Amino acid sequence: MSGYRGEQVRRVVRTLRLLALAAPLLAASGCVWSRPQPVFLLRRGLLYPPGEPKKTERAYRPARVEIRMAGGRGCRALSGSYRDRVVGLEWALARGKVNIEMDPVASRFVGNGMPVALLDGLKQLRAVLARAAARGCFGRERIRAAFAKLSESLPLSPALSQSLLLGPYVAQRFVGIAGPVELQLTYALDRGQPARYDLGYVVRIYRMVAVQPGGRGRLRLEAVAVRDAPTGTLPPASPVRLAGAAPGFYRLFFYLRRSPADHDVALLAAASGSALAAATRAMLSRPNECRVLAVAGARCAVMPPDVGLEARLRVRVEGRWTSVPITATVGQAIAAAGVRPPAQVVRTLRVLRPYRSGYAPVLPAGARGALLDLLLSGGEQIWW
Repeated sequence: MSGYRGEQVRRVVRTLRLLALAAPLLAASGCVWSRPQPVFLLRRGLLYPPGEPKKTERAYRPARVEIRMAGGRGCRALSGSYRDRVVGLEWALARGKVNIEMDPVASRFVGNGMPVALLDGLKQLRAVLARAAARGCFGRERIRAAFAKLSESLPLSPALSQSLLLGPYVAQRFVGIAGPVELQLTYALDRGQPARYDLGYVVRIYRMVAVQPGGRGRLRLEAVAVRDAPTGTLPPASPVRLAGAAPGFYRLFFYLRRSPADHDVALLAAASGSALAAATRAMLSRPNECRVLAVAGARCAVMPPDVGLEARLRVRVEGRWTSVPITATVGQAIAAAGVRPPAQVVRTLRVLRPYRSGYAPVLPAGARGALLDLLLSGGEQIWW
């Protein structure tokens, strides 16, 4: 069996190499198809970036990104650095620019577990970049583009790729609500018995829609559904007002309060990047800060008891945009669409990941069932 799978891997690699070699010849002969379609290769638990796959992960060059900062003395005064060759991450902010380098050694971290040092380095980097963006040194879209480039330049585990794109949300204890990350609000249908979800409950999905340059946006109600209740049951009004506020930035915080089983979930909204950074620092240093937050341009709301608020990912399943948990896999997204077990569609399953301005399919090097375990990062399209 292992020999058969090895032959499958070699066949896929040979095909991708032939496509890359044939592209210039086809273009010279006048063919309309001038280059091969970009493809992500899923092999040994790693996502290989589009392009000719190399024989080993160490054969890849380090991924490097440089962000030059505009602005005056406030931007030039910023500094910071991190270097850990063991986990393969190095970055430095100095003299008006940020240089980030990720070494192929990061490819050896397979699965969902990642070294604390790597997560800490990414957390520090995001904090520094957010501080620079808050001072107007560059737009927040530059941050998203930088991490997207890193995730598309090396063979990485889907978990590490997700941490680059969405941020190491477990380590930093919050996640930004933007792009494919949306909010799901749940509460009991009977507001007189808020803990009785067994009598029916309401699900509301909110998406952050950018309305101003720089990434500011409003939360917009995308969908409302009543679950575990008779057909035609109308949902009561939401116990929390999320939509309709002034444009701003949003972060969902989850942190311990008294014990591992008792924690707050809080939504932070800020009118500016500087207010967002200041409020974030205050909330991370003092867990109860949300209730008494006194940062100009920022407001915070702790969810009432028995009201759930969680970050979700927006993905497209069989042509329909849907919301899945931030930890969901392709198989779990298929199951949520009503296909159980998901393995029954694996023969015709297609998964497309966002790539640059379009999409690129994910091609498994071995058994197609590996696609079911692929961790999602948001924005994927799933078909069968």
